[in-house]
Amino acid sequence: MNDFKLNFGFLKNFQHIFAENKETTTPKVQALFYLMAITGIYRIFEKEDVFELVKRLQLILPEQKLIDQFLLNEVVLTFEYENEVHEMNVAFLKEFIGFEIIDMNSHQESFESWAVNIPNFKFIANVAADASNFLQLDVSDSNISRKGNTTTIDLGKTPDNDVAFDHQDVKNAELLANEVVKEIPQEKFDRLKKDFPNKFLELEMRNLPFKEPVFDFNSFPVEKQEALWKTFFPNMEHYDDEPTRDYHIKLFHLAWLWANGFVIEKDPFNVYVDPRIKNFDHNGYEIDRSGFNLWETKEDEGLEELFPMLYDPAVALLAERPWENLNIYS
Repeated sequence: MNDFKLNFGFLKNFQHIFAENKETTTPKVQALFYLMAITGIYRIFEKEDVFELVKRLQLILPEQKLIDQFLLNEVVLTFEYENEVHEMNVAFLKEFIGFEIIDMNSHQESFESWAVNIPNFKFIANVAADASNFLQLDVSDSNISRKGNTTTIDLGKTPDNDVAFDHQDVKNAELLANEVVKEIPQEKFDRLKKDFPNKFLELEMRNLPFKEPVFDFNSFPVEKQEALWKTFFPNMEHYDDEPTRDYHIKLFHLAWLWANGFVIEKDPFNVYVDPRIKNFDHNGYEIDRSGFNLWETKEDEGLEELFPMLYDPAVALLAERPWENLNIYS
């Protein structure tokens, strides 16, 4: 997957916002990062992104009583950090229109997809917080505690399993979200399109209809199948052993994508398959606690040796990403 990061490049008056703090990772900024990650909101570019952020927070943090807080003093969320109470109010959210935590093709995960994968989003948010040495908004029953450089903050319990929210829960959450969105002028969002047209053009290009190439090991000529297999088993051992065969076909699939430009390498810790590729199962590449690591798989299994055999000019042509030449900050 793409890598999490705090991208302030699309914020208005970025330097002014942080002038007093002398740093960008203030508790409220870190909290916003974590809350966006756990709710599947990747960037705040449209009113719908604010709406879904608030709606999902209300659903997974019922103990916070967000509706009461907002109706009383227009505070969206309150938390305590190092004996100091921090309030995330509408004014704070207004300043962060344009904030991005991960560069995905869409601004947010669909509500339907998020709602049935809440434990996974919790896991990903926790891993990202750990990796960044950020404060971590704890979703257990514990009080404020420390683990190494990470400070956890108790926000009450969120679901440990997938939840089918009832109609009234969703209706109440949407009511709150609507009230918050009403407080943010449309001009805040229009400014983004005016100041960063290439970012919106880039996203539009990334979401154009795409005919995904199909990988089918069994459709390769027998000679090619055997040549690939002999890279790992010179005497064709285990060729008919189903578990071994399944695993190595997965390796061939990854190598095929890599050879033809569908694996994006930003650095060894930020390697991911082009999001346009939907028919790729990341399971089976899990190497460490943070999930799959494609770079380590390539290095450990010596996949580069396979690239010349798997390169296909017609497939490579489909992998072109012309939007990568755009300056998204203009």
